[in-house]
Amino acid sequence: MDKTQRFQEEEYSFPYHHAVEIEPFSQTKYVWWGYRYAHRIEMTLAELSKRTWNSLVDIGCGDGKLTYEITKRFPNRRVVGTDYSERSLRFAKAFCPEVEFLSQTSEVFDSFVLMEVLEHIPLGEVDSFLHSVSANLKPGGFGIITVPSDNLPLQDKHYQHFSDTTLRTVLEKHFTVERIDYAQTPAPTIARLLANRFFILNYQPLISYLYRQYTRTHMHATSKNGQQLFAVVVKKN
Repeated sequence: MDKTQRFQEEEYSFPYHHAVEIEPFSQTKYVWWGYRYAHRIEMTLAELSKRTWNSLVDIGCGDGKLTYEITKRFPNRRVVGTDYSERSLRFAKAFCPEVEFLSQTSEVFDSFVLMEVLEHIPLGEVDSFLHSVSANLKPGGFGIITVPSDNLPLQDKHYQHFSDTTLRTVLEKHFTVERIDYAQTPAPTIARLLANRFFILNYQPLISYLYRQYTRTHMHATSKNGQQLFAVVVKKN
């Protein structure tokens, strides 16, 4: 592969041709919750940087974005993404070919991440699901869990949202809960400036400024206004 071919190859870190729609014409795809998702990734990476670990499984990895960001931040550690959805795994493998993705694994890890996963588990299966997560964790291993707060309306694709109490109740059967924090207060002004019915903001310095403002002013929340819960757990001896 020569220099020109490598340049084209590097552009395929994202399938940019699929951003174009023909009827009706569009050259933009916008994720309205993107700033909140980016913030959750940053919170997760910050927590991982404080701890000692050599292996991690991202359970319910979806299209692999979080798995990829963890691998990029911690390049010399073993990171694996798992998901039951073969379709999402095909996306993950296409977008992040350098990362390992599996439909399931019996490997035991130092740590795990469950980002926005528990709300997708049927109510009667949450206990057995968390038991299996614990079984794949080494003694003393830890996990990071994020879920939507019950301050948010329940979505059709979710079985439940959580409060500090309800999340702690399901987790304490299998883990020692180090902490549960509320995060991400509503940011309607920032959201409207990023995108609205008239425009999608595309001026990078302003986008970056608004995102920094969001992370500074909306990270900490209470049980009354938090949109997310961020939990850190450790496997019970």
